[in-house]
Amino acid sequence: MAEKINSTVNTQSEATVELGELVLRLKDLLLVQEERIA
Repeated sequence: MAEKINSTVNTQSEATVELGELVLRLKDLLLVQEERIA
């Protein structure tokens, strides 16, 4: 049972890290778009 919970927590933290990286990429893209418009 503990192993199952542990793997679930690991999966969630990995997903959180991936989400964070996606957000950073989106911010970079938005910055590039703003620079092109300016």
